[in-house]
Amino acid sequence: MVLMDYLKWRNDVTFSVSAFNEVDNVILSYLSYIDFGELYGTQDGIHDLEEVFCLFCQKHSLEDIRENGSFTQRAPLLLEEMVNGDRFKKIKVGYYYGDLDKEKVKQFAAVVFMLPDGVNYISFRGTDSTITGWKENFFISYMSETEGAKEAICYLNKIAKVLKGDLILGGHSKGGNFAIYAAAFSDDSIKNRIIRIYNNDGPGFRDEVINSNGYQMILPKIQSIIPQTSIIGQLLSNKGKQKVICSKVNGIFQHDA
Repeated sequence: MVLMDYLKWRNDVTFSVSAFNEVDNVILSYLSYIDFGELYGTQDGIHDLEEVFCLFCQKHSLEDIRENGSFTQRAPLLLEEMVNGDRFKKIKVGYYYGDLDKEKVKQFAAVVFMLPDGVNYISFRGTDSTITGWKENFFISYMSETEGAKEAICYLNKIAKVLKGDLILGGHSKGGNFAIYAAAFSDDSIKNRIIRIYNNDGPGFRDEVINSNGYQMILPKIQSIIPQTSIIGQLLSNKGKQKVICSKVNGIFQHDA
């Protein structure tokens, strides 16, 4: 896992020495795949990263995850390195919310990572392993707004009111799509607090979303990160700055690398 290599290389360098960067963003967006609801319940308090890791280890075997875990299931493995270095261990975690609704075809989850400098990274989960999550993906191809996207707006508007400081939004895959959509249609006072929106190989939008006033307002803040043969990140229309990175794997597997 390339992210693990980064942690071993830079984990002793604090954010005060080397500012939050695009790789840090990818790490925090990946952590949204952890089921914080299983650990604490929905929006239940604020916790240290080490506390999260210890509680997770009480409920799960890291060795089993290393041997048999899927891409989304392997996200907690990053915590093991993160809590042992100076870069991430002072981060606080809170305000988790998840909603899986088969009837409405909604798969949504998000969590806030509070950085030591007071900036809040709001991480939106991408597609999970449920049929509902994948079904919602297909809806994105022909609907301007899915139920998960609606939930993303509600979550951001609600959580931003209780958070102090600037906001960074991000997510992997569908989570990146939700991050942009939530920012575009959030209250204007919240838009002004958003300093960056990271879309990590997430799909784009239909033209009516791209051409909306809200989207145009946040466009300068969007940073899309895609692998060199991106498939998911090139679906529909994706405006804003794009950074192409070199991946060591081929084809669709670059999406999860």
